[in-house]
Amino acid sequence: MHMYKVTLITTLFLIFLFSTSACSLGIGPSGPVNMPDVNFEPGLRIDRDIFVTNSESYPFPVEMDIWGNLSEYATLSEYQFTLAPAGEPGSSRSLKFAMTLPEDFEPGSHIIAIRATQLLEDGSGTPGYLGARVRVGIGFYVHIPYPGKYVKADMRIENAEVNQTILFIINAINRGNETIENAQGTIKIYDVYGKYVTALKTDTKSINPDQTVELIAEWPAFGIRPGEYGAAVDIEYDGAKTTLQKDFRIGSPTAEILNVTAQTIVNGTVGAIKTTVMSYWSNDIENAYVSVTAIKGDYLGTSASQSITLKPWEKTNFINYWDTSDAPGPGEYRGIVTLHYLNKTDTMEFTIKVVEQPFVFPDLMWIIVIVLIIIFAVMVFFALRKRKDKFKQKKLF
Repeated sequence: MHMYKVTLITTLFLIFLFSTSACSLGIGPSGPVNMPDVNFEPGLRIDRDIFVTNSESYPFPVEMDIWGNLSEYATLSEYQFTLAPAGEPGSSRSLKFAMTLPEDFEPGSHIIAIRATQLLEDGSGTPGYLGARVRVGIGFYVHIPYPGKYVKADMRIENAEVNQTILFIINAINRGNETIENAQGTIKIYDVYGKYVTALKTDTKSINPDQTVELIAEWPAFGIRPGEYGAAVDIEYDGAKTTLQKDFRIGSPTAEILNVTAQTIVNGTVGAIKTTVMSYWSNDIENAYVSVTAIKGDYLGTSASQSITLKPWEKTNFINYWDTSDAPGPGEYRGIVTLHYLNKTDTMEFTIKVVEQPFVFPDLMWIIVIVLIIIFAVMVFFALRKRKDKFKQKKLF
């Protein structure tokens, strides 16, 4: 499926499917295949059969319309009707679509869409847009050639795995009205940081008007690091040029530790260590886990995380818990984190800091209690001293 089909499907999805229950109203061509695109010919007559169906258990009115900048040249056999409940006679409707192309029109690919809108009654028995529930549509393109030579293109990438030959396939279609003698693509590849990696040349081909050809280049990706890449493509044809860009990934059944985060751990407590892992494979990697080893002198502490399934091209965080109750006290420990997956490993070293239990300043209530005790003790001290002084004075007399 080339880019025009994809664009058509996307356009129709975004424009026509804005319902809460898009299954109640259906629309489609008479056959099992989509309506084919049309290459422009002046005065060309286009006839299509359209079916509209109701899959709900109740009847409802439907309004039809034609959308697109060539819609004034098209008609439908009916524009308003009511569909019976699903399974009953009249639950579907066959319509005739007819279009006669003008003698001349603006070059380009012009969409023609046939739309069906389910209506609700407004309370007075009159159907209206205010209660519209579902709008669906189908369509096709009318391709009107540009004068001279004009290329539209997209690209797909196959076998994007390391240590394989990757195929870059440019689908180039001549939307002009003249034959292109020589068309060739140049593909420049960059890594995720924008650093140039290599350049490839496709084969050279001629392209007749309305013809699509494949321009193919091969890249032996041996020794290439898995990851994300970008392709900048120049397609040169008989002195003209068109460009396109495409991001892609080169996969491998590998995963990598990106970083390790270990907060300062209080001696005698359990600390958490987070390891971030990236998968570079297009399949799930099951039963992956991380082990952590803490080393200081003769001490060796270990911890294993839970097993996790690494999703394709996603980052995943593993959490390890290390109990320092039997560790040799505060200080710096040498940490080694190891990722285990598919009978492979990846390791990274880091530093773990263990500190003494910090002094915890008492909360306000305890401060108040301590102050009151001190005040009471001082009062008792002075009271006893005053009493003792009075006793001495009595003794003198």
